[in-house]
Amino acid sequence: RGRADYYGNAVGWARAPQALHVYDASYVKLREVAVTYNLPSKFLDNSFFKSVQFSLTGSNLWILSKNLPYADPETGLSSGNLQGYQSGVMPTTKDVGFNVKLKF
Repeated sequence: RGRADYYGNAVGWARAPQALHVYDASYVKLREVAVTYNLPSKFLDNSFFKSVQFSLTGSNLWILSKNLPYADPETGLSSGNLQGYQSGVMPTTKDVGFNVKLKF
């Protein structure tokens, strides 16, 4: 008879069954992008505004590379002793925003 830790994994022959669920935590992520455009002053010569600025921002746009399947590496259950433990992780939201800045 063998020990339970020897036979207790999905493969049935390798030791350390918990190793099947341990992943490298490295990742590359496009976390935030902001693009801003200032309207040229020639368009504002006879207007009420001194300057007009348009901005487009986005966050959590793309995970380029990760080793953890089915989840965002930055999400987790908690911090402290549970850091790195994931259970029922929801997908990360991608946020896009538009901003107009007017100076009088």
